[in-house]
Amino acid sequence: MKQFHMKPPNHRRSALRLFLVSATTGAALNAQQPAPPTADLVIRNATLMTASHGTIEHGSVWVHAGKIAGVGETVNAPASAVVLDAAGEWLTPGIIDPHSHSALDSDVNEATSPVTPSMHMIDAFDNRSADLYRALAGGVTTELLLHGSANMIGGQAVVIKNKFGLDRDAMLFPNAPGSIKFASGENPKRVYGGRDQLPSTRMGNFEVMRMAFEDARHYMAEWDAYNAKVAKGDKDAAAPKRDLKLEALADVLRGKLYVQIHCYRADEFLTEEAIAKEYGYKIRAFPGDVQGSRQNRRRPDRHRHLQRLVGVQGRGLGRHSVERCIVDAQGRPRGAEERFGRPHPAPEPGGRQDGPLWRRHRG
Repeated sequence: MKQFHMKPPNHRRSALRLFLVSATTGAALNAQQPAPPTADLVIRNATLMTASHGTIEHGSVWVHAGKIAGVGETVNAPASAVVLDAAGEWLTPGIIDPHSHSALDSDVNEATSPVTPSMHMIDAFDNRSADLYRALAGGVTTELLLHGSANMIGGQAVVIKNKFGLDRDAMLFPNAPGSIKFASGENPKRVYGGRDQLPSTRMGNFEVMRMAFEDARHYMAEWDAYNAKVAKGDKDAAAPKRDLKLEALADVLRGKLYVQIHCYRADEFLTEEAIAKEYGYKIRAFPGDVQGSRQNRRRPDRHRHLQRLVGVQGRGLGRHSVERCIVDAQGRPRGAEERFGRPHPAPEPGGRQDGPLWRRHRG
């Protein structure tokens, strides 16, 4: 076996990640054709943090043709494998980022309409963006690139493998399920309210959403009627005009697109869930969930159409805002001093839950 010895820095133990293995399979940014992956590679003598099977001291990882073929104290790699001695290093799985806007430049939001489901984030994806290089350096190997949260119904996401340096299509995650980004509350209110146009309130938010799904239902009914005529041999049947926006919404109603919804307040979650139930689609996740625990603990049986409940997304939130959503496993509020070492802020007059401390991060 060909062997290479890597020495850890003197001041601390550094961390390797399995993303480095995939990085070795890519070419430099300006290369025309990436070099093929090493047939067999073994990283040995590292502290393996497997995430699913505990920590393995002095463990080994065998990579065959760019895929992990074995993990353990020993691996059955061929004698011809290249061996990297990672004594003193940490080796972890690559990080999956399920909510990213990387490598989309300034094209995160198509904020010209509150309903834009026919937008595709792959059309904004810049596979040569330095954001991808930085993410890879931090261990991120897979990203779900989402539309922003300006619109009630945004565009369709794209899933990438962060093989920086490859062509765009080579970075697409094969056979990834489709998903779409929704949003309600502060962000659509700010974007469209600032222009004095619908939807500038939460009432407007959800009216726009319901109307969009009503249009999609009629669109589906027209196509179902046309397809039924064709099936009966009607050669004079006229096909309805194809509408990319309504076709995408029809895919939501058919369950072909996973729905990810960005919102903060518990009442927004309840309305989003009520609309999902009304129109028969399932919500995949609530990224940005700040107050979800409040409504979840009160009626845990009502959320059968909700597939995932994502925790606090803290970017942009005031510190006090995050404190207010801290709950224990049973959904009971926890004292802020338990997390931050200081008393919880006093409630505001009138018992409002979204006073100045909340408005501070709404823009």
